[in-house]
Amino acid sequence: MSPSTEELIRQALERQAERAVDPDRVRAALPRRAARRARRRYATVAAGAVAAAALAAFAVPVLALDDGGGTGQVAASNPPPPASTGATTPATPTAVALRYGPTWLPSGLVERSRSVPLGPGNPYDGPVRIWKRANTDPGVDMGGNRLEFAAIGLKDGANQFGDVGTPVDINGRPGRLSGSASDGKSYLHWLIDPQTVVFIHQVEMGLSDADMLRMARSVQPDPGQFQVPLRLDGLPAGMTPFRVEISGDSPGNWRLEASAIGAQPAGAASATGTEGKESKERASSSERWVYIRLGPTTDAPDGGESTVIGGRPARIAARPIDIPVPGEHTYVVVDLESGRKLTVYSLVPDVSRADLVAVAAGTVVGAAPDLSWLGH
Repeated sequence: MSPSTEELIRQALERQAERAVDPDRVRAALPRRAARRARRRYATVAAGAVAAAALAAFAVPVLALDDGGGTGQVAASNPPPPASTGATTPATPTAVALRYGPTWLPSGLVERSRSVPLGPGNPYDGPVRIWKRANTDPGVDMGGNRLEFAAIGLKDGANQFGDVGTPVDINGRPGRLSGSASDGKSYLHWLIDPQTVVFIHQVEMGLSDADMLRMARSVQPDPGQFQVPLRLDGLPAGMTPFRVEISGDSPGNWRLEASAIGAQPAGAASATGTEGKESKERASSSERWVYIRLGPTTDAPDGGESTVIGGRPARIAARPIDIPVPGEHTYVVVDLESGRKLTVYSLVPDVSRADLVAVAAGTVVGAAPDLSWLGH
């Protein structure tokens, strides 16, 4: 990888300050695995504007689309104190245009992830898609061997990847190819239309330059949409939606994860620290994060306190973490009527338990998204 490409990746990581997880980018004291995911994933894309998607609100409140009439109000024998939620949370899109997509892929690849930005601070402004080899790396972690594809807007009116790499022709348009299969990584980018850069990145997939070029030359406008069956109406004051991703290995094994970011309240003590080799995986102490997950299962610890949220059975569980400032990852899990589980979690005290309950109560879950592309 050339020094110029390394600098591009470094800048993308700094802008995103992680998670861009693994993309999943160094979230101040959230699970380290999530932080590693973000750093790996979003290191490949440069900064852009917020996704240009039509924003449409659900007409039914809290969990009602899934659960048939939940009110979204916490009803427990010992309810927590009111959360400090903001008056209005920025809307999240119900769907985002895919813009472009490849019509040819090397044999044996299946699509495993689609993600879109929801707010400022992302290093891109459009959907990122990931393919992996069939029957490898089961589950929702999108690190490791992968093929990434993104269609993003220009930055300051120019192709943000510049003149890095060897000049190539992509259907009559100039592009650049850098890295090589022998190095484990290669990158290809070109201006597919006056406002859009397409970026293809392969990590240890063994794809030849010929494969990369054939895939690039197959790219056509894609009328499809990435569906977002979730709206965040209960975020704490000062927090805004950041990113949403659906990942998995099949329509029966998937997870949607949305994240929200905000500044630490003035004078707040953060559990963000610098310990050993993990210090580079930590986000700035000025940031705090909340994660909202939807899927057939939850990764929250077993047990905890039973409660009712939005008229649905729920529980609150915690997992202590070993960092310099005492804290814990606290999870709020709501059992939806559809059989899906809504999980909201963050680091306490960065985000209070009451705020986490309010986020769960204020999350509007829509009908199941189209997952027919997942694993195909």
